[in-house]
Amino acid sequence: MKFSSPFPKYSTLHLFIEFVVGKIYFQGIDDVDVDTVMRRDAKGRFWMNDALDFHHLSHQSFREWLADRNVSDEEVDEDTLRAYINALYDSGPLEKLLLQMVEEIFFLMFMNREFLRKYHEMVSSCVKTAELDLLSKSDCDHFASDGVLKRSHIPMWAQRAVFYRDRGACAICMTDLTGIVCIGNRKHFDHMVALQNGGVNCVTNLQLLCETCNLSKGADSSVTSTKYESWY
Repeated sequence: MKFSSPFPKYSTLHLFIEFVVGKIYFQGIDDVDVDTVMRRDAKGRFWMNDALDFHHLSHQSFREWLADRNVSDEEVDEDTLRAYINALYDSGPLEKLLLQMVEEIFFLMFMNREFLRKYHEMVSSCVKTAELDLLSKSDCDHFASDGVLKRSHIPMWAQRAVFYRDRGACAICMTDLTGIVCIGNRKHFDHMVALQNGGVNCVTNLQLLCETCNLSKGADSSVTSTKYESWY
């Protein structure tokens, strides 16, 4: 089960974005019109060539690839385009492009706690259906019972990521938790969707809360806020 391992750096959200980007990517390939590609500035380029150039990822152009294989324009069809795209992926540049897209989208999405809360409510609906009898031993080791993952130590890199994302303030009441203004305020790293309710041990399921807000938050509720400090 992809959601069972605690705190992978390539998070559950990375996997979700990778899935969506992959779907769009393959749909884009299916929608490519061969005649349009071959007529485009007589260079035989399409969107991924522009994207690869934008990210300074060296790759062989479609024309160069055709020339190496002695394929004429008249012989180019959809299967030829797919073969070229597969070659781009297998040789590395297209895989790097997709990973770059995943990281850029993750950067934006990780800043939006309300999106993360809704995303993890969706994930929890999958986790809650997990039955230990149907899981591998390695997956079972991460579960406390059917549909409930064990609590896991939150690594320092995850604490730092959430602390700085939330600007050192409680995500609900905005109490300062930096220890600079008031040393008495204790910071808690809270699972937005509780483990008891199908939540997962993932950096994208964490938020920074003060002790009061964390202790008053029920396990059956997923709560965050859309309070964000204005940049100006």
